[in-house]
Amino acid sequence: MAALFALSLVTAAHLIRGPLNTYYFFQPTLRVISLLDRDSGVDPDLCKAIEEEAAKGFERLVQIYEPGSGVGVCRFHMERDIPGGLMAKIVVSPLQWDVHVDRSLCPEPAAQLMAAHGNNTLRRFQTT
Repeated sequence: MAALFALSLVTAAHLIRGPLNTYYFFQPTLRVISLLDRDSGVDPDLCKAIEEEAAKGFERLVQIYEPGSGVGVCRFHMERDIPGGLMAKIVVSPLQWDVHVDRSLCPEPAAQLMAAHGNNTLRRFQTT
């Protein structure tokens, strides 16, 4: 199963339910589309870095996931310096996603919101 993850900054007029809206599509391929309020303080380049890392993470998860293995958790870590000069790094295991983001590019409230949506995404993935 190929996977696609998109994270876009949009104006509040494009949002229906709060500052982050996430949409899930499971057929014919896994697609997760998240719209984040442009006023959230998240750097647009960080959104692109998270998109790229999440796409790789979903590809990895599809390979290692074992049906019935439980519900995963998504945790955001606010980092000062990510090795390799990266803005974001996602470490994936069957039951956990650790999302490391540069703290200067993402306010903590936005990271907490994305972690909550990440947890819901993993729940939805593991029940399909």
